[in-house]
Amino acid sequence: MSSDKARLIVNLGTPKELTVKAIQEYLAEFLMDPKVIDIPHPLRWLLVHGIVLRTRPKKTLHAYEQIWTANGSPLLVNSKEFVQKLKEIHDSYYLAMTYGEPGIEQILKQIEKDNYKEVIVIPLFPQRASSTTGSIQAAVNKYKRGLKTYFLDSFNSTPPFIDCYAKHLKAFDFKFDHLLFSYHGIPHRHILKEFNNCRPCLKEKNCAKLGDPKCYRRQCYETTDLIGRKLELGFDDYSTSFQSRFGKDKWLTPETVAHTKKLAEQGVQNLAVACPSFVTDGLETLEEIGIRLKEDFLNAGGKEFFLYPSLNSTPNWVSSFNQIADSFHDNLEI
Repeated sequence: MSSDKARLIVNLGTPKELTVKAIQEYLAEFLMDPKVIDIPHPLRWLLVHGIVLRTRPKKTLHAYEQIWTANGSPLLVNSKEFVQKLKEIHDSYYLAMTYGEPGIEQILKQIEKDNYKEVIVIPLFPQRASSTTGSIQAAVNKYKRGLKTYFLDSFNSTPPFIDCYAKHLKAFDFKFDHLLFSYHGIPHRHILKEFNNCRPCLKEKNCAKLGDPKCYRRQCYETTDLIGRKLELGFDDYSTSFQSRFGKDKWLTPETVAHTKKLAEQGVQNLAVACPSFVTDGLETLEEIGIRLKEDFLNAGGKEFFLYPSLNSTPNWVSSFNQIADSFHDNLEI
């Protein structure tokens, strides 16, 4: 063992195979999480089992079919490769998924079996949100038993992440008119339940300097602005939007599809899209953005569309992430 603390990397999860049944099982576990759909359990059960699981799995299966690889789900394949490369630096790294396999309970048992007494938990989400980071923390607290746990709940503004992401974008030779940063959306109520003082800034176009520092929306805009400055872009050269809406609640705006169509109508011909809330490519980047959003932009009058790949397991990201983990570990020792 090269470290006194295990390092548990947690990503979202994915269906284990391309079948309606597997997708139903995955969606049931995902959507029944009270941190994801935060309504009373009886209503959540009726919504998920009475409506969603009857209508959505076939559509979701079609979406996954367009991105599935010979080795399986891109998110799981990329996550495994990422953690395997991290293990070449520190053998204390482990991978778990919030939903699906390998599950958090299973990996915590393995960590304990490997004689660790403490574990650093790092959700693979740069920006903190109750529906991602919060779900992971709840699961770890439920299954940790005798393990002492530490949580790194966000790394959206850390120099290793910002520098790595900016260098990653610079490596691709696409001449864009506009760079769109698209983040996963969440309902307003998820923010207001935790940070009522964020209510006024939800009406602002850019809240990077407003609201609570742990607010998801603020952290998204902060990430955009830091990367934009690192790329030396003009303020009008880039913008922020939020994707992946579900249901009829009030969600963060501007919404990615509507914003993209507006950009095309305003004369943007060559659009590049980066997704800094996803460091691993999966359904939300490859299919939602790379296929469907591209079609929306071109149909709205755009000419060229480019989706930057996520950081995945690129060497610079492996090194940068390990710096983030090392820094957090070292600060615990002070």
